[in-house]
This record gives sequence, C-alpha cells and structure tokens, in this order.
Amino acid sequence: MKKLNIFAVAELAILDKTNFRINAIAKQLRKKKSLNVAVIVSNIMKDFYSNVAKGVEDVAKTHNYSVFICSSGDDPLREREYLIALQEKRVDGIIITPTDKNVDTINQLISFGIPVCFINRTLKGVDCDRVIVNNEEASIKAVSYLIEKKRRKIGFISGARGNSAARLRYKGYLLALKKYGIEEDPDLVHFGASSIESGFELTQKLFSIARVDAVFATNEHVGAGALQYLYSRGVRIGRDVGFIMWDDPFWATLLTPKLTVVSQPVFKIGTTAAELLFRRIDRGKSGPAENPVKVVLEAGFIKRESV
Repeated sequence: MKKLNIFAVAELAILDKTNFRINAIAKQLRKKKSLNVAVIVSNIMKDFYSNVAKGVEDVAKTHNYSVFICSSGDDPLREREYLIALQEKRVDGIIITPTDKNVDTINQLISFGIPVCFINRTLKGVDCDRVIVNNEEASIKAVSYLIEKKRRKIGFISGARGNSAARLRYKGYLLALKKYGIEEDPDLVHFGASSIESGFELTQKLFSIARVDAVFATNEHVGAGALQYLYSRGVRIGRDVGFIMWDDPFWATLLTPKLTVVSQPVFKIGTTAAELLFRRIDRGKSGPAENPVKVVLEAGFIKRESV
C-alpha cells in the first residue's frame, strides 16, 4: 500500500474537520473582484442617509458584498480623499451623493472601470447612473400648500446653493410663487450649509431682515436648526409661522405640532441605486458607462399640523 506523507495526512484531517472553504481573499483574486462597494454621503447622521445606506446594504448582502460607508461632510477635499482611498482599496463600485467638485476624480474612477451611481444629486460633466427624486415638482406642491393656507411671506432656507437638489428645490419655490402671482423677495432666500447650526443662523438672519409668515426648509438638519431658533424666540409653529421641511425624520411626529413634510422614499433610493450599481459590476466592462440610467422617484407630501 502506498504510504502517505504524515504531514499530508494531518493536513487532510484538518481540512476534513473544519469543513474547509475557500477564503474570501482567494475568491477575490480568482474573480478579480474585491467583493466590496462603497457609499459616500454628505452626513451619515441624517435619517435620510442612514436609511439610504440600509437599502444599499440589504441589496449588497444578496450579492455577498460588504459595504464601506463614508461621510464627506459635504467637504470636496474629504470627498476626494475618500474617492482615492476607495480606489486603492479596489472597491468594485461607488454610490455617492456628490459635492459640486471632483468631476475629474470621479470621471477617472469610471475610466478605470469602477462603476459610479449618484444619489440625491447630479453633477454636471459626469455621465453615470443616478437615482433622484422629483425635487422641483415636490417643492412646488409644498410651497403652493403654504400659499393656499394664506402664507405669503415664505422664507426659503437651504444648504449649499451649489448642489443640484438645492437648486431644483429653489426653482420649485420660485415657480410656486410665480404660479400665485407673488413676487420673489431676495430677503426671504438664504443658502448656507446643511447643518443644524447653519439652519439656526439662516433663520435668525431671515427673521432679522424680513417679515415672515412661513418657513420652507430644504433638509432635515437645516429644518432642525430653524425650529431651534423659532422655539427659542417663542414663535408658535402652525399659528404665527407655517413650517414645512424636506425629509421626514422620526422626530417630525414627536413635536407639537407635528411637522408637515416632503417625504423621500429613502430606503428605495438606496435599493434602486444598489441594483443599478450591481448591474454594472456584473457586466464587468471598463470605461464610461454605456447608456447611463436616470431614475426619478416620487417624493411624498405629508400634511400634519405645522402649517
């Protein structure tokens, strides 16, 4: 009988005992994929982005992928650092809420064969898949509702003017005013950063220079800052001042009065973006995306008590 090397016998016993499986690294090398994708958002602390990330993770799990989650703080430099680091990590695809910079860096990633999908915003000069909501139409509906409730001096407070979502929401605000024959008042329009602190400061400035009977805030953090200022001044929401904001965080119904909001299908944004991304990954083609897909989801409008 042929003798087996004792070390080979021991090795076979260990393999049998542990039910040996090919490890993840070997599988990656064989498939030439890292089995990782990344999500870069402006602020993971926002309910909007945490729920988007959950949608991405759920789809990634079905593909046996892991997800890196990065928070850029809407800082173009930090965003660029993440993009470069993720390329070095050999991620197979990136879902991103882009700042208004880094066109060249994102295009370079795409040219290297890393699929990119935008969420919530678009970026001029980059052709890739994107998942957005009907920002303009939903803003028209919300501001029109304020006007129909006899609110005429409607303050508009927003994050950075440079991002596409803010621009479209501002356009919707203007179109609603025009629809009802109300002239735009520059003193009622204020752009800043997408933060609670900025929302407080913008609202403070708004009320210091203009007569205001309603506030339209374009995201949950700016809205939270606006409410903080209004409550600090004893303003009665829904009576003295009408209030509507984009996004429907959990705390919107914990306040008195409950907030009227523009609600985005956040989980669906994440799952849709992930499905588009994995479609590109599975095709395995390098270079610019062929026939980039644009998906526009419909935002909801939830009437509560704050108008």
